[in-house]
Amino acid sequence: EKEMYIDVPPLLVVEVLSPSEDVSEKIGIYLDAGVGSIWIVDPKRRIVLLYGGSERRQYGEHAEINLPFPLNGSVGIDDIFLGLPESVFYND
Repeated sequence: EKEMYIDVPPLLVVEVLSPSEDVSEKIGIYLDAGVGSIWIVDPKRRIVLLYGGSERRQYGEHAEINLPFPLNGSVGIDDIFLGLPESVFYND
């Protein structure tokens, strides 16, 4: 059986930060590979950082992030963190 794979980058990558994780190197790798949009979800600060091309934006409470083209719709930041207790991932 011949292996098959798609040789195109994904439209969207979502990474959820862990307490000790540094994703800056991953972001560069994703962008160099042609990923259209990268969302870094930070549960501690309850924000999402969006990288796409030369764009870098931060989304916080009550914001909506539009999905990258050709996907339709948006995702609410409040929906991402809905039901997540503040102490789930981090002990301050």
